[in-house]
Amino acid sequence: MILHMRLRVGRLLIVLFLLAVIAGLVLWRLTWTAPRWWAPPNPRNAQVAALADHVELRLIEEAQRIRPVEEPWTIRIRQEQVNAWLSAKLPQWIEHLRRDEQLEWPEQLGTPQVKFDRDGISLGLELGAPSPRIVVARMMPSMHDGKLRLSTDQVAMGRIEIPGASVEMILDQLREVAPSDFLNDESVQLAVKRLFGQELIEPVVSLADGRVVRLTGVACGEGTLDLTCQTIARESLSEMSRDQGQ
Repeated sequence: MILHMRLRVGRLLIVLFLLAVIAGLVLWRLTWTAPRWWAPPNPRNAQVAALADHVELRLIEEAQRIRPVEEPWTIRIRQEQVNAWLSAKLPQWIEHLRRDEQLEWPEQLGTPQVKFDRDGISLGLELGAPSPRIVVARMMPSMHDGKLRLSTDQVAMGRIEIPGASVEMILDQLREVAPSDFLNDESVQLAVKRLFGQELIEPVVSLADGRVVRLTGVACGEGTLDLTCQTIARESLSEMSRDQGQ
């Protein structure tokens, strides 16, 4: 009787062990599987390029529009517009980030993509080749004393959230695949610090006619991002900065 029970217990332990191994393999495989929302547009597609141009021009037009001084206004952008811009325009923007020497987007890094929902902004980046893995950081934007902060509250590898993972894990992954001269560039380091909430962002854009556009609020929705701004005179901005410093 005792021998029979031991055999049953032994078989049960073997079954549980095999199930644990299978579950581990499935989870490991899912870390190499792209998120369900991941579908980078083809930058060579004419419609993708046109959409990227459209959203860029629209943002410029909205920022330059003549409006009542300091009256809030809101513009909505959609994730498909941002993803088209990231696919078609980001490499060009990176190349012109530095005026003294060219800075190129590394071939070891794929095209970043975003997903907007009420929980925040999910930013995915494809790392490595020929067997790429996608890391995803979910960030919630918020305003603090007139400045923008992006707080990362979730990190995932592929389709699997990594409990307790931090921004440092993503940076370690970047260091493994991206060229050191790219990551050590001052402009890139500053962008990374701001992107992952290590440094606040001064959300101000200066216009050619002396006016200034300041971001005052961000609201995440399902597939959308609402940006609330104010167009103010440069003199008013200086007074606001002095008041905040007191």
